[in-house]
Amino acid sequence: MIGLTGAVVLLGMATACGTDSRGDGSDRSELTNDTSASERLVDENLGSYRGLTLRTSSLADVQNALGVRSAARLNEPWVPLGRDAPVHRGPQAVDGPPADSSNVGAYRYGSLFVMLIRDHVALLDVVEPGATTTRGVSIGDPIERAKTNYPELECGTVTGDPPWDACVGRMESGYYLWIGGDPIESIALSSVRLGGV
Repeated sequence: MIGLTGAVVLLGMATACGTDSRGDGSDRSELTNDTSASERLVDENLGSYRGLTLRTSSLADVQNALGVRSAARLNEPWVPLGRDAPVHRGPQAVDGPPADSSNVGAYRYGSLFVMLIRDHVALLDVVEPGATTTRGVSIGDPIERAKTNYPELECGTVTGDPPWDACVGRMESGYYLWIGGDPIESIALSSVRLGGV
């Protein structure tokens, strides 16, 4: 497992307050048939996906791109909607969110989980079919493709029931990349360090 320092948030359960409301119910992240391959590009160099960019996109940008949602409730897993935390193959922990949880927001969409720190996107956890990295690793590919195309990532087994394979590491851009599952079920970008393998 990659060691983490500082505050660590486990993504299986939310640690910030939210409400039950789901906003207007719209979820444009589900419109995969109407999106081009370029919109489903997980760009680890720019830290972007579906027009959202790490460190610069705000909550308003997220809601304009994906639809209005309230923050995840305290008892909700911090994973995309429809995913069960114990079997979700996404990042297991992030390092460094501020101790004041009022600065952290978690927003669940059907194909994407978004975490904001101080009103800026800090994590994009993508499960959308067709989502592909700049080096050609896609949701549904074998994990071996990630190991081949991203030799700089640390790959290993995540403890779970059952355990699964994942690769994680810091890219030259300074952003963190997570690729999890075999076949791959989650591709995540983060501006804060990810742990879990």
